[in-house]
Amino acid sequence: MIQVTKQQIINGIIKYSKNEMIPKITDKTFRIILSTATSMAEINPEIITRFLDSPAVSVMLMSDNNGVYDIEAISSALERTLDEYGDFTVKIPGIKFISPEEKELNFGISDIRALRKYIAGGTL
Repeated sequence: MIQVTKQQIINGIIKYSKNEMIPKITDKTFRIILSTATSMAEINPEIITRFLDSPAVSVMLMSDNNGVYDIEAISSALERTLDEYGDFTVKIPGIKFISPEEKELNFGISDIRALRKYIAGGTL
């Protein structure tokens, strides 16, 4: 069991975004947009907290209602699923006048492992 706090999840997501996602984006405008969103989450963690507090996410992360989450089960399930079906693609629709083309972010097993490591503080 890998138990972490909300703050560890928030910090891990921000570090993952800064170190793994943003540097790989080649479109400058999209990189700026994602960097801005990451900075917003840093300044106002409530953005991520609201997502974590949603009933569906809390159930999947097996929250114990004390702000502690078990991320091992969800990360193992995601790894199995990606192993069976391949990478997960998130399509970001174009933003008129800013970044009009649709963008894709692809996530694989290595991304799940990296995110888990960032969240757990590199102790895995």
